[in-house]
Amino acid sequence: MARIVVVGESAEAGLRTSLITGFQRSGCAVDVLDLGRRSAAWFASAAYRQPILGIGFRREVRRRVDMLAENGHADLVVVVKGALLDPRSI
Repeated sequence: MARIVVVGESAEAGLRTSLITGFQRSGCAVDVLDLGRRSAAWFASAAYRQPILGIGFRREVRRRVDMLAENGHADLVVVVKGALLDPRSI
């Protein structure tokens, strides 16, 4: 059985939810790293201009990714939406 990790924000009828459902229906084990709605739009906008503002958020994401990694190898990681994520975080 393939193990899939889906990273992203939850949204009603959103792409992340559809991917999770599709992967599960096809027999894959799915782990979800929910970014939640922790950051207001103004914070995300400011963090784009001043990346230092998003350091705590990215650190928390990396910590949670490390926790998922302890469960073993993932066959696929899908990042659906990451307003404050940068390539170093992933």
